[in-house]
Amino acid sequence: MDASGFMPHGMCFQWQPGVLLLHTISDGLIAASYFTIAAVLVYVILRRRLDVPYVPTIAMFAAFIIACGLTHVASIVVIWWPLYWTQGWISAATAALSVLTAVTLVPLLPQLIAARSPKHLERLNGLLLADATTDALTRTLNRRGFDAHVTGAVARAQRSTNPIALLMIDIDDFKVFNDSFGHPAGDAALAATAATIGSSCQRAGDVLARVGGEEFAVIAENTDVRGALHLAERIRNAVEAQHIAHGGEARYPFLTVSIGVCAVDDETDMSVAVLVSRADAALYRAKESGRNCVAMAESVRS
Repeated sequence: MDASGFMPHGMCFQWQPGVLLLHTISDGLIAASYFTIAAVLVYVILRRRLDVPYVPTIAMFAAFIIACGLTHVASIVVIWWPLYWTQGWISAATAALSVLTAVTLVPLLPQLIAARSPKHLERLNGLLLADATTDALTRTLNRRGFDAHVTGAVARAQRSTNPIALLMIDIDDFKVFNDSFGHPAGDAALAATAATIGSSCQRAGDVLARVGGEEFAVIAENTDVRGALHLAERIRNAVEAQHIAHGGEARYPFLTVSIGVCAVDDETDMSVAVLVSRADAALYRAKESGRNCVAMAESVRS
């Protein structure tokens, strides 16, 4: 008992050591947990990530947690020393911090409720990625999307040892078309031709991309030489059958395409460089051979 006549709170516990131990250990563990949580918040949020939102609110919350820990420390102290005024002031400070924290949190509720869930953010990221790899005019893959897809397709072909083919497609004399009818008509012709090529690719493994101004590519997985040539001829015939009138100086009266084909079925020869370079070379030969035709790449074997 101190001079004021108060008796330590623990006097009523001391005749039962088990009760004394229970209260001391419990309050000690709770206090240690509060201090650990506060320390983690202060270190991670304030020191490592100063750019995170709501820093003042988080700091207030950390102070509130520290105060909660101190109330449990005070509960242990008054078991042996009757420092009830100190315990009371610590409780009062904790109460004040709890009210301030609540007042700080309430205005944030609309923002917290409106915050996007991880699943929603993942979906938005997927849409943004799709936009970044999609050609705005033709709604096919753009060059960036083509590069990513052909790399993945070749890797799958190498693992499975299945054949893979690449068709490089160029609209014949397209500059003449633009000069004759204007760029808006050219854009409409590009979109129509892309749709026609896409509808000619009837298998799920056939992917169309716009890789240049009037140049397209079709990645055909699990497709051998015979299948690739058949697909190329189907595309060429379908584009010509659109009967899109060409300009007066064009070689053919209707819009046509030249196609270069490269197909490989040996995993040692499967690479993006092989597919693209040899399909490009075949396309060049098709255009040199009079356009509106299909040319097969030379053997990938030297």
